[in-house]
Amino acid sequence: MKMFITITWVAVYVAVFHIGSSHCAVKVLRDLGKMKIQPLYMNVSIDEAQQFSTYYGRFRGPSDSVYGPVYDFCEDDLQLLKFAKVSDSGTFSEFEVIMRLQVYGGTCWFSIKSASASETYTLFLYPSHTFVLEKKLSLQNRTQTEFMESSCKIEVTSSNTDEVTIRYTAAVHDCGQETEVLNSKYFDILINKNGKTKEISGLYNEAGRNYFNYVSTSEKFAFASENSYAIFNEGNMAADGVKIDGFNFTMMIHDFPKADYYPVSVTRIWTFTII
Repeated sequence: MKMFITITWVAVYVAVFHIGSSHCAVKVLRDLGKMKIQPLYMNVSIDEAQQFSTYYGRFRGPSDSVYGPVYDFCEDDLQLLKFAKVSDSGTFSEFEVIMRLQVYGGTCWFSIKSASASETYTLFLYPSHTFVLEKKLSLQNRTQTEFMESSCKIEVTSSNTDEVTIRYTAAVHDCGQETEVLNSKYFDILINKNGKTKEISGLYNEAGRNYFNYVSTSEKFAFASENSYAIFNEGNMAADGVKIDGFNFTMMIHDFPKADYYPVSVTRIWTFTII
Protein backbone atom coordinates (compact mmCIF):
# COMPACT_ATOMS: atom_id res chain seq x y z
CA MET A 1 0.00 0.00 0.00
CA LYS A 2 2.80 2.37 0.92
CA MET A 3 4.55 1.58 -2.36
CA PHE A 4 1.32 2.28 -4.31
CA ILE A 5 0.91 5.70 -2.64
CA THR A 6 4.53 6.56 -3.40
CA ILE A 7 4.17 5.62 -7.06
CA THR A 8 0.92 7.60 -7.28
CA TRP A 9 2.57 10.73 -5.89
CA VAL A 10 5.47 10.34 -8.30
CA ALA A 11 3.01 10.10 -11.19
CA VAL A 12 1.14 13.18 -10.03
CA TYR A 13 4.41 15.10 -9.60
CA VAL A 14 5.54 14.19 -13.10
CA ALA A 15 2.16 15.20 -14.55
CA VAL A 16 2.17 18.56 -12.76
CA PHE A 17 5.80 19.19 -13.75
CA HIS A 18 4.97 18.42 -17.38
CA ILE A 19 1.97 20.76 -17.39
CA GLY A 20 3.92 23.55 -15.72
CA SER A 21 6.82 23.14 -18.12
CA SER A 22 4.74 23.06 -21.30
CA HIS A 23 4.60 26.84 -21.41
CA CYS A 24 8.40 27.09 -21.28
CA ALA A 25 9.05 24.85 -24.28
CA VAL A 26 11.49 26.56 -26.63
CA LYS A 27 10.63 26.62 -30.32
CA VAL A 28 13.49 27.21 -32.76
CA LEU A 29 12.38 29.66 -35.46
CA ARG A 30 15.80 29.81 -37.07
CA ASP A 31 18.48 27.19 -36.52
CA LEU A 32 21.87 28.56 -35.54
CA GLY A 33 23.74 29.24 -38.75
CA LYS A 34 25.04 31.80 -41.19
CA MET A 35 22.70 33.89 -43.27
CA LYS A 36 21.60 32.27 -46.51
CA ILE A 37 22.34 35.37 -48.64
CA GLN A 38 26.09 35.95 -48.77
CA PRO A 39 28.02 38.80 -50.44
CA LEU A 40 30.99 37.63 -52.47
CA TYR A 41 32.35 40.70 -54.24
CA MET A 42 31.59 44.41 -54.71
CA ASN A 43 33.38 46.84 -57.01
CA VAL A 44 32.81 50.49 -57.85
CA SER A 45 34.30 52.65 -60.61
CA ILE A 46 33.67 56.35 -61.24
CA ASP A 47 33.16 58.02 -64.60
CA GLU A 48 34.21 61.65 -64.17
CA ALA A 49 32.94 62.72 -67.60
CA GLN A 50 29.46 61.26 -67.13
CA GLN A 51 29.40 61.88 -63.36
CA PHE A 52 28.12 58.50 -62.26
CA SER A 53 29.44 55.50 -60.37
CA THR A 54 29.03 51.94 -61.61
CA TYR A 55 28.65 49.23 -58.99
CA TYR A 56 29.23 45.58 -59.77
CA GLY A 57 28.51 42.83 -57.28
CA ARG A 58 28.20 39.09 -56.87
CA PHE A 59 26.10 37.33 -54.25
CA ARG A 60 25.23 33.78 -53.30
CA GLY A 61 21.78 32.87 -52.04
CA PRO A 62 18.68 30.71 -52.46
CA SER A 63 17.45 30.33 -56.03
CA ASP A 64 14.40 32.54 -55.36
CA SER A 65 16.54 35.57 -54.43
CA VAL A 66 15.37 38.81 -56.07
CA TYR A 67 16.60 42.39 -56.36
CA GLY A 68 14.83 45.01 -54.27
CA PRO A 69 13.38 46.90 -52.64
CA VAL A 70 15.27 50.13 -53.34
CA TYR A 71 15.19 53.17 -51.09
CA ASP A 72 12.29 55.33 -52.32
CA PHE A 73 14.13 58.64 -52.33
CA CYS A 74 16.90 57.44 -54.63
CA GLU A 75 14.87 55.69 -57.32
CA ASP A 76 15.79 58.46 -59.77
CA ASP A 77 19.50 58.31 -58.87
CA LEU A 78 20.04 54.55 -58.77
CA GLN A 79 19.59 52.65 -62.03
CA LEU A 80 19.59 48.86 -62.18
CA LEU A 81 21.48 47.71 -65.26
CA LYS A 82 21.49 43.98 -64.55
CA PHE A 83 20.37 41.44 -61.99
CA ALA A 84 20.72 37.85 -63.15
CA LYS A 85 21.39 34.36 -61.90
CA VAL A 86 24.78 33.30 -63.29
CA SER A 87 25.07 29.84 -61.72
CA ASP A 88 22.90 27.33 -59.89
CA SER A 89 24.18 24.47 -57.75
CA GLY A 90 20.73 23.28 -56.75
CA THR A 91 21.06 24.40 -53.14
CA PHE A 92 22.44 27.88 -53.72
CA SER A 93 22.64 30.14 -56.74
CA GLU A 94 25.06 32.91 -57.61
CA PHE A 95 23.74 36.28 -58.76
CA GLU A 96 25.30 39.23 -60.56
CA VAL A 97 24.11 42.79 -60.08
CA ILE A 98 25.21 45.94 -61.92
CA MET A 99 23.93 49.39 -60.93
CA ARG A 100 24.62 52.99 -61.85
CA LEU A 101 24.43 55.75 -59.26
CA GLN A 102 24.55 59.47 -59.97
CA VAL A 103 27.63 60.96 -58.31
CA TYR A 104 25.75 63.97 -56.97
CA GLY A 105 22.69 62.01 -55.88
CA GLY A 106 21.77 61.08 -52.34
CA THR A 107 22.72 58.05 -50.29
CA CYS A 108 20.99 54.99 -51.69
CA TRP A 109 20.49 51.43 -50.69
CA PHE A 110 19.45 48.30 -52.50
CA SER A 111 18.42 44.91 -51.19
CA ILE A 112 18.51 41.25 -52.17
CA LYS A 113 15.59 39.30 -50.75
CA SER A 114 14.69 35.62 -50.45
CA ALA A 115 11.19 34.55 -49.46
CA SER A 116 12.23 30.94 -48.84
CA ALA A 117 14.95 32.03 -46.38
CA SER A 118 12.87 34.88 -44.89
CA GLU A 119 15.94 37.07 -45.35
CA THR A 120 16.67 40.51 -46.76
CA TYR A 121 20.25 41.72 -47.19
CA THR A 122 20.66 45.48 -47.65
CA LEU A 123 23.74 47.43 -48.73
CA PHE A 124 24.08 51.21 -48.51
CA LEU A 125 25.85 53.02 -51.34
CA TYR A 126 27.38 56.41 -50.60
CA PRO A 127 27.91 58.52 -53.73
CA SER A 128 30.80 60.97 -54.10
CA HIS A 129 29.65 64.56 -53.87
CA THR A 130 33.04 65.79 -55.01
CA PHE A 131 35.73 64.20 -57.12
CA VAL A 132 38.36 66.00 -55.03
CA LEU A 133 37.48 63.75 -52.10
CA GLU A 134 37.53 60.70 -54.33
CA LYS A 135 40.98 61.55 -55.69
CA LYS A 136 42.36 62.41 -52.28
CA LEU A 137 41.39 58.99 -50.92
CA SER A 138 42.15 57.16 -54.19
CA LEU A 139 38.64 55.77 -54.30
CA GLN A 140 37.84 55.96 -57.98
CA ASN A 141 38.19 52.23 -58.43
CA ARG A 142 37.94 50.07 -55.36
CA THR A 143 36.93 46.53 -54.55
CA GLN A 144 35.51 44.88 -51.45
CA THR A 145 35.86 41.14 -50.94
CA GLU A 146 35.64 40.95 -47.15
CA PHE A 147 32.26 41.22 -45.45
CA MET A 148 32.36 40.74 -41.71
CA GLU A 149 28.73 39.65 -41.46
CA SER A 150 29.44 36.59 -43.60
CA SER A 151 30.89 34.79 -40.57
CA CYS A 152 28.04 35.64 -38.19
CA LYS A 153 25.78 32.85 -36.98
CA ILE A 154 22.27 33.73 -35.89
CA GLU A 155 19.63 31.81 -33.95
CA VAL A 156 16.04 32.92 -33.23
CA THR A 157 13.80 31.11 -30.73
CA SER A 158 10.43 31.63 -29.06
CA SER A 159 8.97 30.38 -25.78
CA ASN A 160 5.70 30.78 -23.90
CA THR A 161 6.49 31.91 -20.36
CA ASP A 162 2.80 31.60 -19.45
CA GLU A 163 -0.59 31.32 -21.16
CA VAL A 164 -0.63 34.90 -22.45
CA THR A 165 3.05 35.83 -22.85
CA ILE A 166 5.47 34.81 -25.59
CA ARG A 167 9.15 35.68 -25.63
CA TYR A 168 11.31 35.86 -28.75
CA THR A 169 15.09 35.69 -28.37
CA ALA A 170 17.75 36.32 -31.02
CA ALA A 171 21.37 35.37 -30.42
CA VAL A 172 24.36 36.20 -32.61
CA HIS A 173 27.51 34.07 -32.44
CA ASP A 174 30.99 34.21 -33.99
CA CYS A 175 30.46 37.75 -35.23
CA GLY A 176 33.26 39.42 -33.30
CA GLN A 177 33.56 43.00 -32.21
CA GLU A 178 36.50 44.25 -34.20
CA THR A 179 38.12 47.63 -33.82
CA GLU A 180 36.31 50.35 -35.75
CA VAL A 181 33.48 48.01 -36.69
CA LEU A 182 30.06 48.55 -35.11
CA ASN A 183 27.71 45.62 -34.80
CA SER A 184 24.21 46.31 -33.57
CA LYS A 185 20.98 44.37 -33.59
CA TYR A 186 17.38 44.90 -32.65
CA PHE A 187 13.80 43.88 -33.35
CA ASP A 188 11.61 45.84 -35.78
CA ILE A 189 7.95 45.63 -34.80
CA LEU A 190 4.90 46.97 -36.61
CA ILE A 191 1.91 47.29 -34.26
CA ASN A 192 -1.61 47.74 -35.63
CA LYS A 193 -3.92 49.48 -33.17
CA ASN A 194 -7.32 50.87 -34.17
CA GLY A 195 -6.49 50.28 -37.83
CA LYS A 196 -3.30 52.34 -37.67
CA THR A 197 0.14 50.78 -38.04
CA LYS A 198 3.14 52.17 -36.17
CA GLU A 199 6.76 51.06 -36.08
CA ILE A 200 8.05 50.74 -32.55
CA SER A 201 11.59 49.42 -33.03
CA GLY A 202 13.19 48.96 -29.65
CA LEU A 203 10.47 51.00 -27.90
CA TYR A 204 13.23 53.41 -26.97
CA ASN A 205 11.37 56.60 -27.87
CA GLU A 206 8.51 58.38 -26.14
CA ALA A 207 5.94 57.26 -28.72
CA GLY A 208 6.86 53.63 -28.16
CA ARG A 209 6.04 53.83 -24.45
CA ASN A 210 2.33 53.74 -25.32
CA TYR A 211 2.83 50.12 -26.37
CA PHE A 212 4.58 48.77 -23.25
CA ASN A 213 1.28 47.11 -22.30
CA TYR A 214 1.62 44.88 -25.37
CA VAL A 215 5.34 44.39 -25.98
CA SER A 216 8.69 45.03 -24.33
CA THR A 217 12.06 44.65 -25.99
CA SER A 218 15.76 44.87 -25.33
CA GLU A 219 17.39 48.18 -26.08
CA LYS A 220 17.84 49.15 -29.70
CA PHE A 221 21.39 48.96 -31.01
CA ALA A 222 22.54 46.28 -28.57
CA PHE A 223 25.95 44.94 -29.48
CA ALA A 224 26.08 41.62 -31.28
CA SER A 225 27.53 39.86 -28.23
CA GLU A 226 24.28 40.47 -26.33
CA ASN A 227 21.06 38.56 -26.84
CA SER A 228 18.06 40.53 -28.08
CA TYR A 229 14.55 39.81 -26.90
CA ALA A 230 10.97 40.86 -27.51
CA ILE A 231 8.15 39.86 -25.16
CA PHE A 232 4.54 40.03 -26.36
CA ASN A 233 1.55 40.03 -24.02
CA GLU A 234 -0.96 38.32 -26.27
CA GLY A 235 -3.68 38.61 -23.60
CA ASN A 236 -3.55 42.42 -23.55
CA MET A 237 -3.25 42.53 -27.33
CA ALA A 238 -6.33 40.37 -27.84
CA ALA A 239 -8.33 42.40 -25.30
CA ASP A 240 -7.56 45.67 -27.12
CA GLY A 241 -7.69 44.33 -30.67
CA VAL A 242 -3.98 44.98 -31.23
CA LYS A 243 -2.27 42.99 -33.99
CA ILE A 244 1.28 42.55 -35.29
CA ASP A 245 1.65 43.69 -38.90
CA GLY A 246 5.36 42.91 -39.08
CA PHE A 247 8.10 41.53 -36.88
CA ASN A 248 11.75 41.32 -37.95
CA PHE A 249 15.11 40.73 -36.35
CA THR A 250 17.73 43.09 -37.76
CA MET A 251 21.50 43.16 -37.53
CA MET A 252 23.53 46.12 -38.79
CA ILE A 253 27.23 46.27 -39.60
CA HIS A 254 28.88 49.67 -39.90
CA ASP A 255 32.35 49.19 -41.33
CA PHE A 256 34.28 52.38 -40.61
CA PRO A 257 36.78 53.51 -43.27
CA LYS A 258 40.46 53.40 -42.39
CA ALA A 259 43.49 55.17 -43.81
CA ASP A 260 44.22 52.40 -46.30
CA TYR A 261 40.75 50.90 -46.58
CA TYR A 262 37.42 52.26 -47.72
CA PRO A 263 34.67 49.67 -48.22
CA VAL A 264 32.38 49.87 -51.24
CA SER A 265 29.42 49.58 -48.88
CA VAL A 266 30.12 51.06 -45.46
CA THR A 267 26.82 49.96 -43.90
CA ARG A 268 25.12 46.63 -44.44
CA ILE A 269 21.93 45.32 -42.86
CA TRP A 270 20.63 41.78 -42.54
CA THR A 271 16.95 41.25 -41.73
CA PHE A 272 15.21 38.01 -40.80
CA THR A 273 11.41 38.07 -41.10
CA ILE A 274 9.65 36.43 -38.13
CA ILE A 275 6.08 37.55 -38.86
